[in-house]
Amino acid sequence: MRSGTIGAILLCGLAMGSLPDLGALDAIVMLADVVMQNETDAAGVDRAAAAARAASGELHGARVMDASGRSVSLEHANHTARLADIAFLTGYFLLGRDDRARALPLFEESLAHARESIGHAETADGRRAESNALQQLLNLGSTGFKMLNAGAARRSALRATELAPQNTLAHLSAVAFLISAPAIGGGDVARGERHLASATEFTDGSEYERFLIAAWTAVLHARRGRIDAARSALADARSIYPKSWWLDEIERDIGR
Repeated sequence: MRSGTIGAILLCGLAMGSLPDLGALDAIVMLADVVMQNETDAAGVDRAAAAARAASGELHGARVMDASGRSVSLEHANHTARLADIAFLTGYFLLGRDDRARALPLFEESLAHARESIGHAETADGRRAESNALQQLLNLGSTGFKMLNAGAARRSALRATELAPQNTLAHLSAVAFLISAPAIGGGDVARGERHLASATEFTDGSEYERFLIAAWTAVLHARRGRIDAARSALADARSIYPKSWWLDEIERDIGR
């Protein structure tokens, strides 16, 4: 199901006070779509997050053996990675409403879920979720926190792309770190541009992925001083989620 269709279904459900019965991944895509559309209130996002958690379902403890013979649970790893995404998206929404006090513990919760996921089994989704949470905590944290954790955010993002070279969201997590961090903190715009090309190559074409690709393309062009190209990419992103608060920030940065 395409994210725009899912988002329309959920917005209708939120307005009516009922939510559709969806699978776990569709429910998270739905939550992401609603967060990026930025057309509901915090209570509506909380209901969407609750629906996504409910859709994640029960755990049954299915276990497999990894290459070293260690017993791991892919089901638990995937489940907790989804919980990490849900907490992250909810925190992201609150951050856009300038509610840092409520956003911060959600990013911390996301990080805890991601690390629990990795403890069950190392997956690209777990590493991506770990990096995403760390990157937001780096943005909100002290200089000391940045010095201690920037390397971990970078390593997790790049590890996610190694585990799943055709995973667009993993590449975008790497893009986010590499083109946002200063060089002294591990940033590398040229490498970020290569990961953005990979993200574009492997995208599933969903609105959410196309939005992220367009938005990060705008950021990249701005970093390179290509202002007209940055504005064009920003317009592409706005055609998908015109009310995204993040795009307002990008536009301000381009105009500086």
